[in-house]
Amino acid sequence: MQRTVQQEYATFLTPAGQSIMGAVLRGETTLAFDKCQVGSGLWDVSVNESEAETTYTVDVPEQLLSPIADGLFDIDTLTENSTGVTQATVNVPADFGPATINEAAWLLDDGTVYAITRYAALPVIPPQSGTSSEVSLRAFLNVGDVESVTLVVDSAINASREYVDESLKAFEAKLPKDASAELKGIVQLSNQIDSDNEFKAATPKAVKAVYDLLPLNKPKVLDSLPIFPEIINNDKKLLISLSVGKLTIAENQVIRFRGWRDINTDNLSNLSFTLDLAKTYHLRFDIDNELSLNDIESSDYNPDSLSESDRSFDTTYDNVLLAKISNGVVTTLINQSEPFSLTYDGLPNSADATPTGNDYVGSFELPLNWSRSPISDSVEIKGHLAANGTHSWNDLMVMTVLAMREDAIQSSIVFDKTYTLNRYECRLPVAHANGARDGSVQPTPRLQMFEKIVRVYGY
Repeated sequence: MQRTVQQEYATFLTPAGQSIMGAVLRGETTLAFDKCQVGSGLWDVSVNESEAETTYTVDVPEQLLSPIADGLFDIDTLTENSTGVTQATVNVPADFGPATINEAAWLLDDGTVYAITRYAALPVIPPQSGTSSEVSLRAFLNVGDVESVTLVVDSAINASREYVDESLKAFEAKLPKDASAELKGIVQLSNQIDSDNEFKAATPKAVKAVYDLLPLNKPKVLDSLPIFPEIINNDKKLLISLSVGKLTIAENQVIRFRGWRDINTDNLSNLSFTLDLAKTYHLRFDIDNELSLNDIESSDYNPDSLSESDRSFDTTYDNVLLAKISNGVVTTLINQSEPFSLTYDGLPNSADATPTGNDYVGSFELPLNWSRSPISDSVEIKGHLAANGTHSWNDLMVMTVLAMREDAIQSSIVFDKTYTLNRYECRLPVAHANGARDGSVQPTPRLQMFEKIVRVYGY
């Protein structure tokens, strides 16, 4: 999965972690952290530079790319850092080396990879080298509710004596005196919520007590979780009907935002719309508003007169594209929090012309109906061919048997060579001709005798 961030080295929740955190926020489970596994894998990272800022697009794996042998360690500490964020620490002893740590996975007690971190190269140098060094790994984990987090403690956890001594000396040297309103220092904690004392600090329990007294208040971290909306049913589509120019949304359906906030259609004020069957509309829901039916030709909704399938209309974190209604036909769209993907394994499923001799043309026509536009697609040839492998349409690759570009087809057959990739469908035209691009005759098996694997990728 790809993530765009402002820092090159960071910690990311895995899809499994995002799902579990949503359950934590709903009070359905708790988190029990156990182990940290280290690796030496190098992730793909691209730099995005603009006048305003520099960001990084990181290809985040769900597992370590290159786990290091015997690189599984107990997590030493979990420390609350801020609302919904916990700092995890693990000490990697020097005798683990020689090794270079570039990545780390943070595991729950059942082995689930909750989060994964990319580090700058961290060398672990063994004692026999003469200049040994141990490494202390830290990561800030987004856990939603810190009171639902525990650490599975192993009795064998022991930091090295050198690490403990050095840390203790550094701590004692920086230890502050008693605090005041003017100076930093040590303060006494208090659970009171009605005190005006300036020399005590409020505990999380006191803050939570005040928070619980505030109506309709949620931590800001929950409203900024990078989780796409999801329809809570088996097919991830909203149930909609159209009859005699009236569009009706079914009752008791749930749209989940940011992985935790559920909106039930029973609580919406309007579940029906009158429309012109000759027009094209988008049915949407905004987290801060109601359902809306939007005419694609409206200058308010579409001021730039974009194509109806333009990705600008895709579902976002807080605004859901639920359906397209065009010429009286309703196309409900899939809304899910996980990235979209589709794999088709087989022959072209649409023939544009009857085979003539060894010439054949056709296409893979795959319905999608995603609420977020696909990013790319690829075709892989199955079977023993002179030229095979995986090639992307967008790379404009040309092969003797599989020709995906109009000027590469040595065939008299006329057919629709239109390539389509949008939220509704993926259409890949393919052709097989009895001849190479240079005009020489090279008899080859017909296209329809060979299966292909077509993959479509989304976000």
